[in-house]
Amino acid sequence: MRAFADACGLGERAAQRLARAEPERLDAFVLAHADAVVRLARPDYNAVSAAARAMIDRSKAEPDVVLRLERDDHDDFYFVRGERILFYAAKLKLIDGQRVAGEPLTTIWDDLLSNNLHNEGGVAFPKGKKPEALLRRVLELSTRPGDWVLDVYAGSGTTGAVAHKLRRRWILVERGEHCDTLVAPRLRAVVDGRDPSGVTAAAGWTGGGGFRYFRIEADASDMSPEPCP
Repeated sequence: MRAFADACGLGERAAQRLARAEPERLDAFVLAHADAVVRLARPDYNAVSAAARAMIDRSKAEPDVVLRLERDDHDDFYFVRGERILFYAAKLKLIDGQRVAGEPLTTIWDDLLSNNLHNEGGVAFPKGKKPEALLRRVLELSTRPGDWVLDVYAGSGTTGAVAHKLRRRWILVERGEHCDTLVAPRLRAVVDGRDPSGVTAAAGWTGGGGFRYFRIEADASDMSPEPCP
């Protein structure tokens, strides 16, 4: 905070008030000086290498010295008074030309809430509907605009709805009456721009495109198309 205060020409208390009132200014300062922003962390002594343990012991014996452990193919370790120095810059990723704080996603996504899920797409599918935000993440990770997306268990049509909003092409397969009562009506609303729910706003979707709806009869070679109006 002292460095931020000096950069702003303020006392520390005034700088703290400024940071609370305009947190984006403090964020920008931290990003601009990420190589000099650090914190201390106590390393797991039994989980590190013998060289790291020796360095930890030495740093305790020489508390006024910052020690560096060089490592091949990994960031170097820095120790002081038995603790590791962690640099904020190590947390930054370059995304769309900007340095931002981030870390790889885990396989458990607990940030995708299912609030108002029952209203998404204007159709009800208890205990079977997936959040559009979940499908958006999956599709953006694995496809590009114009790619084909296949869902052989269409359910309530979430995959097709999200793929369409994200400007992907899609094929859905479903058996049962909800193909007529849920999937087709939902996708017509997406095409017509009448579905404001889910990822519509995030995708900048206002409607467009179309689809063909085929019913496969007992003879699989007999496919009766029902074009989207």
